[in-house]
Amino acid sequence: MVSDNEFPTYAVTKDKIKDILDERFEQIGKGETPGCIIQELGYYIPFRDLNAVDPLTVLLLISDEDKEDPRISMAIDEMLEEYVW
Repeated sequence: MVSDNEFPTYAVTKDKIKDILDERFEQIGKGETPGCIIQELGYYIPFRDLNAVDPLTVLLLISDEDKEDPRISMAIDEMLEEYVW
């Protein structure tokens, strides 16, 4: 998503986007080519282990049957509360 086009795309967390954007940045009109794209990230996790998986991906990988287990359900809620919301 960050590199699927020919122009620069930047990923910025919600808390930093206000520092970057101001009235100089405007949305482009239909048919115009952007100079760059800024994607607003809902969350950022500073991974110490580069092999780690982000919480939303983990949530999508867990089967519905496993999500019914109270221990797994509670762990999912804790993970989302701590890292995503």
